[in-house]
Amino acid sequence: MANIKKETPKLTDTQLDEMAKVTGKEVNDTQDKVKIRIPIDPLNKQDLVVPVVINGYMWKIEKGKSVTVPENVAEILTEAGYI
Repeated sequence: MANIKKETPKLTDTQLDEMAKVTGKEVNDTQDKVKIRIPIDPLNKQDLVVPVVINGYMWKIEKGKSVTVPENVAEILTEAGYI
């Protein structure tokens, strides 16, 4: 039996950027929002932003400030131990 390898189509940076924008819009538009606050780490005070990426779309969450984010973003931060 021959081993047939399917090639994955290669996407351009523009296509990947567009896919990320679609994901971000979908998550931002369809999910309930949650107010969160990530505390500043006293041992690492210069680290003030936590990036959260879902399918290429990035949210940059500032530590020490109350912000409103989609539920999925809050879940990821909770699972990672930030909140």
